[in-house]
Amino acid sequence: MTKKFPILKWAELERIRWAWWAWEPFYHYRRLGGITGAAPGSALWLREWYEHVHSEKMIKRMADLGINTAITHFFKGFGLVFEKEEIERTRKFTKLCHEHGIKVIGYTQFRSIYYETFLDEEPKAKEWIQRNEQGNLKSWGSAYYRLMPCINHTEFIDYLKKVIRVGIEYVKLDGFHFDNSYAQPCYCEVCQKKFRKYLEEKYPSRNERIERFGLPHFKHMRIPPFQAQGPIRDPLRQEWIRFRCLSLSNVWREIYLFIKKINPDIVILSNPAYPRGMSNWANERSIDPSQMGRWHDLMFAENGNFPRVENGYLITQIRAYKSGRAAGYGVISTTWLYSKSEKEGALPSKEEQVELSLAEAAAFGGIVGTNWALRPYERGERIILDDERLEHPLRRYLSFLKKHENLYLGRTLWSDVCILYSFPSLAFDFDSAYRSIVGFEQTLIQYQIPYSIVFSDNIEKIKDYDVLILADQPCLSNHECEIIQEFVEDGGGLILTGRSGQYNEDFCERIENCLERILKYERVIYLPEAPEKVKVEHGSTLRVPLPEKSENLVRAIEKVDPGGLPLKVYGSQYLGLDVWELPSGARTLHLVNYDNTYPLKNVRIDLYPKIVGNRSRITLYSPDQKKQELKPWIKDADKLSLLIPKIETYAVVVCQ
Repeated sequence: MTKKFPILKWAELERIRWAWWAWEPFYHYRRLGGITGAAPGSALWLREWYEHVHSEKMIKRMADLGINTAITHFFKGFGLVFEKEEIERTRKFTKLCHEHGIKVIGYTQFRSIYYETFLDEEPKAKEWIQRNEQGNLKSWGSAYYRLMPCINHTEFIDYLKKVIRVGIEYVKLDGFHFDNSYAQPCYCEVCQKKFRKYLEEKYPSRNERIERFGLPHFKHMRIPPFQAQGPIRDPLRQEWIRFRCLSLSNVWREIYLFIKKINPDIVILSNPAYPRGMSNWANERSIDPSQMGRWHDLMFAENGNFPRVENGYLITQIRAYKSGRAAGYGVISTTWLYSKSEKEGALPSKEEQVELSLAEAAAFGGIVGTNWALRPYERGERIILDDERLEHPLRRYLSFLKKHENLYLGRTLWSDVCILYSFPSLAFDFDSAYRSIVGFEQTLIQYQIPYSIVFSDNIEKIKDYDVLILADQPCLSNHECEIIQEFVEDGGGLILTGRSGQYNEDFCERIENCLERILKYERVIYLPEAPEKVKVEHGSTLRVPLPEKSENLVRAIEKVDPGGLPLKVYGSQYLGLDVWELPSGARTLHLVNYDNTYPLKNVRIDLYPKIVGNRSRITLYSPDQKKQELKPWIKDADKLSLLIPKIETYAVVVCQ
């Protein structure tokens, strides 16, 4: 694996304050005709709004607000020749933004070709298109005029490289936003041949092929029909998933290195539709977040997880932010407010909604900004930002974050609990394995227990924590089992539930669970019934109920944690918390009130030596109230208790 280039100073996660800036070109809106991204494509006043958001007046306004990164349109898939006029607009826009201190990331469509114009420029492009199981061309859902190119066609990747050169050398972009950076299943002949080659290289001997597939060779093999639901035990389907994830990762490696070779200062951002509801990202979209993260600086998390409390559910983007930290990329949230029917996404319309979206990103390591401010509001050139009720909290929060950058720059996530995301468990038995993960995570979140995510291919990282959680992760390799055994033998705490370790990485059942011999250790708790598993409906929004036996899960963590829990919070299960360590050694507690229509009062937090040590000076910072020194309510050798008078939406407690 080639080492990633270091992130640029301007693109440090804590420095970016971004804005959506009409990343669809005008002709896309017109071709669609309907509403896309809250912009009505058939409105007679669309041009008026479009010109307004590209004006220097708007650039100045956003710079004054505190925005320093614009994500705008560059290449949509109509073809470089047809898009020349709008690319020129983006070049001029980029020049103006640079004059006002704003970096520009250009939207670049990765997964669709508008063939009605694209074929004028590239007549052979019809050969690049994905095929379905019947051999027919695949379109972008109901958008019949958008055909989906196959990532395994080198001609398509070569064309993208040509687009990228234009963006770097002519437009002078500071980065690229590749939209829809995933790959759905393809049955074209190129994929058929490459998959056969993959199998032949991975299983070179006849004995290996017989043992794994019951086949002596792959000469006549065809890609199997797609299986959307249920455990995936067919070895050919399993390897097809692995092949697709590897193919996509290799494409991004190629693009990443191509861009960085031209200009290492260019930022690579993409939108892989991860995480998004209860959808198997490996099987459905060829996504392995850990592999993808190696070849990205930033990623979008586009889903319906706009932070809120809805009918008793705490809905959050925390999982996306923690996945990004674990995989080595920064996360920009582009959440939408979806109704229960999931048919239409909405944007914030209340002050507390704006505050909460900004607070959550700041607290949990996301990139703060707005995907709503410049979208149309009513008719004509008016934008949502013209609503003072929404502009005021955005300005206040961005001002706070800029003023107190020292509370964020260079920080590292602190936690003593980690939860394993097992790739084969999630790829081959997603519905069961993920319902356990999200149930346990929901317990950690709503009981304010700081935690981190560890991916399978970085299993050695569990040694950085005191407690490991295996939430019904059935498929573990022998290597993973060995690392986990060493972790327990060295004094680490382990909670495993359900079928964890019962199968190998190919979902083949073992004679004996690979973790059987460590179940006798004092700091190991086995919960065979998997009480953390919850029922979660499908859709873009992840509505996760708190498990019925969540208190038992918390007590299990307390029992196996060698040093005990680092802190305890009294007040609300709708209060989110994360802990960070600054370069100075200070620890910061970030608190988010998800039910922020009701301020929390007199919130008690007990801090134990593991987290507070000898840090005795406690200061409260917040964009919602004045800075204040907090005197310990109780202080003894065992703990330091704080009483926070009020938390409206967001507060940072600094212990130094």
